[in-house]
Amino acid sequence: MSDTASEYACYILNKYFGEAATVSTHILCVKGSSSLSEILRDSHKKLHSSRVCKCLISLIRHSMLTIQKDSILKYSLNYERIFFVPRLPLFCKLVFHYYGKVAEQTMIYFSMFGRGSLSDLLVYCVKKHLHSKLPVEEQHSYVEALGTTVTTLVKTNVLQIVNPKLWSVESNKETDVSTVPSRTAEAPVHVNVSESEMQIPKDDICEALHNYISSGFVTWPIANERNNEPVRKRVKRYDESSELVKSLKLVVCPNIKTLETMWRDRLICQLASEKLGEICGDILSHLLCIATAANRGTGITSTESGAVSRSEVGLHISLFS
Repeated sequence: MSDTASEYACYILNKYFGEAATVSTHILCVKGSSSLSEILRDSHKKLHSSRVCKCLISLIRHSMLTIQKDSILKYSLNYERIFFVPRLPLFCKLVFHYYGKVAEQTMIYFSMFGRGSLSDLLVYCVKKHLHSKLPVEEQHSYVEALGTTVTTLVKTNVLQIVNPKLWSVESNKETDVSTVPSRTAEAPVHVNVSESEMQIPKDDICEALHNYISSGFVTWPIANERNNEPVRKRVKRYDESSELVKSLKLVVCPNIKTLETMWRDRLICQLASEKLGEICGDILSHLLCIATAANRGTGITSTESGAVSRSEVGLHISLFS
């Protein structure tokens, strides 16, 4: 990482996370991965230890730091996520282009919140949106669109579903550092859950959000662990292995690789419009939207990225003709 890029990263962190983030990341940038005691020792002259610890927790929640498990826990900078912050407005506009206004708002709210369980993030989105004091009908319309949008964004890999329990299992496997090479400890904090393992039940989520609008109580079939939110008694028993329970417990964050691929597709469409005409650009834009909806736009260098079959094109034409 060059000095210029490092200074830019510090500027971004200072703007969005404050002085404690600047000091902590400067230490990590200069010294590399460091333990908590090393960070506190080098920053004690400028900041109180409690501020540094709170800052580190916030940075981890926003995936700005990665955790490396060696003989002790060490923290290092995640530059990919750091440089995601200044590009967020651009990515949100891309999501609006492909998925609409509710999806754009969802991306903004999810990025503001940081990594969190799907249940907490959905309630956070509803609370932020209801600050505008919309009529009840529009509130119900919004939560219906929110449930549909989040399901679509997860299905198309724009939102990345991760499972903290899988990370805990991997961490336990690495406890014996004498038998595990140090390189294996550099894995990301979270582990992806494949689409085949995770199918979010849209109808159940929308029903719970409608109940939240009507009653003001959270009716998730799981314990709510944030802000002591009042939880209504369960009307029925829920199977802990059900898709709804598993969905609400999983962690969601924006998928940078997919967003970068969407930006590439947008540039391709603009180039086609300039070189071949506006009609060609529109056609190519529709084709790439179909590929994105089919989850074939997630790898910039993949040979399957952007591939669309004739049957998919025919179905798309029939829907909009």
